[in-house]
Amino acid sequence: MKKTLISIFAIALMLALTMPAAADVGDISLYGNVRMSTFYLDRSKEQAPAPNLFDDKDLVWELDRSSSRFGVKFKKDSIGARVEIRPKDGSYVRHWHAYWNFGAGTLVVGQAYTPTGEVNIASCCIEGGYSGDYGDTAGSSRQPLLELQFPIGAGKLRLAAIEPNTLDAGSVVAAATDTDTTLPKIEASFDLAFGPAAITLFGGYNTYDEVVTATDKDYSLDGYLFGGNVRFAQGPFYIKGIIWTAQNEKEYGLDNPAGFNASYDAASDSVTDVDTMGYFAVVGFKMSDMVTWELGYGAVKHERDRPGFLSDKDESAYYYLSVPIKVAKNVTITPEIGKLDEKDRVVNGVSTEEGDSVYYGAYWRINF
Repeated sequence: MKKTLISIFAIALMLALTMPAAADVGDISLYGNVRMSTFYLDRSKEQAPAPNLFDDKDLVWELDRSSSRFGVKFKKDSIGARVEIRPKDGSYVRHWHAYWNFGAGTLVVGQAYTPTGEVNIASCCIEGGYSGDYGDTAGSSRQPLLELQFPIGAGKLRLAAIEPNTLDAGSVVAAATDTDTTLPKIEASFDLAFGPAAITLFGGYNTYDEVVTATDKDYSLDGYLFGGNVRFAQGPFYIKGIIWTAQNEKEYGLDNPAGFNASYDAASDSVTDVDTMGYFAVVGFKMSDMVTWELGYGAVKHERDRPGFLSDKDESAYYYLSVPIKVAKNVTITPEIGKLDEKDRVVNGVSTEEGDSVYYGAYWRINF
């Protein structure tokens, strides 16, 4: 699959670049970036690999295969497209979509950022790679979808029908052997900018059934996400914040799910939902065109109330300081230190310490 995909992409690119100008293929632009993570990761014994007897320290020296990318953009009249790949095994395609500007709005078809896919605010380490588990959220990220976008005054409304998210049959109801879907995931967002401030409101709903085929019994797993973020910049300073709430975030299909799954209660023959709330805040200072300082903090809390049990709770928090340094045009080195605090996980009144980890080092990025 990997070789086939790369071959198709290479052939298409070669044809695009060698096609005579007279063919009028429209505007074509190439872009990409390569990113490296070079960190030390110091984990408490609760986080360390089994047998979890002592603290553990490891070197992380690797290509960021999720965020490094190479892409092509096409544009001709009212039609455009974007194809973007990455060097991540089993998940090579980031974007593969086309769009049509029909005047009153734009129709997007294919795999693209969802309306909740770019609402995260942190710019730390792996481009926010840690923050999504700790109060920041990247929503549904990039998914196959049909989307309509409409300009409304100084804002933009996005409405999308997305490939529904499902977990494996039996993930919640152990006896289930099948899953059924009847609706796409529905998401919407509204962006509004006014002066130095901007705000984005977002939300979504996903539903599917786990089916016990032996009895032909369906159990509905409903998930939702609602929230908003704000951004404000004045001179060299900027602040950003996000707050959101979700039900059954794993079943909904958030890009960085954590916490608990929904669970099945045999006594009532029903599904118990999980409630999640997260928030994140970032403060930044652009010291010069070359150096920026950024400090971030976020936290998330998951709760599940199962009949006949004490409440289940899981909390975690994240702190980081990063200093992006633009050493040359399109070249950025970001020294950074951060702490991932997993706090305690409480299940039916029994508390388990989950420990913490600290990382420090640098993130390297070259755009081309």
